Amino acid sequence: PAMSSPQAEAGTRFHAWAERFVRAGIDDDGAARARMVADVEHALADDADLDADARRLLQWQRRLVDSPWASRMPSDAEESIVVAVDGIDNLVQGKLDAVFVGGLDPDDATKRFTVVDWKTGRRPRKAKDVEEKLRQLDFYRLMLAKARGVPLEAVDGALYYVSEADEADRQIDAAPKDEAAIVREIHEGIAFDGDDDGAAD
Repeated sequence: PAMSSPQAEAGTRFHAWAERFVRAGIDDDGAARARMVADVEHALADDADLDADARRLLQWQRRLVDSPWASRMPSDAEESIVVAVDGIDNLVQGKLDAVFVGGLDPDDATKRFTVVDWKTGRRPRKAKDVEEKLRQLDFYRLMLAKARGVPLEAVDGALYYVSEADEADRQIDAAPKDEAAIVREIHEGIAFDGDDDGAAD
């Protein structure tokens, strides 16, 4: 059997932590989130005994805490969806890392939701590689629109790379795309990243 790399294992742990962090924004009065943030800050302040993987995980957590998404109203985390899509013979299914209320621009009243996919691997630099990563996000946008009964154009999407040290490099926004284009992408095949989000991601 294939063995998980330390970074892949850290990616899995980060996704589990991100799910708890996002859900805390839905389920409580802020106390749980405050405790999670305090735990991260305490660990970072006293990191002398941490190995590189543990330190990296804490950095990812800190970057999510510092991100604009930490102050946005969440709708769900790790949301599993199964829907029928016109032009696809079988039901399609997927799991969304996080869904937030409103669009990429919170003041844009035409947008209802934003799907955010947390990334712990390397951000793609070439346009072709970026397009490939966004295909999976487009698929998730379509699934959410179907599940929530809202127009596709009312659902935004973003990849958020907590692996990037420069905040300006962390987010890649989905471009507008109609359902027919996304269905073509599905027929062409989409390379789905697992939640472990290894170093090659």
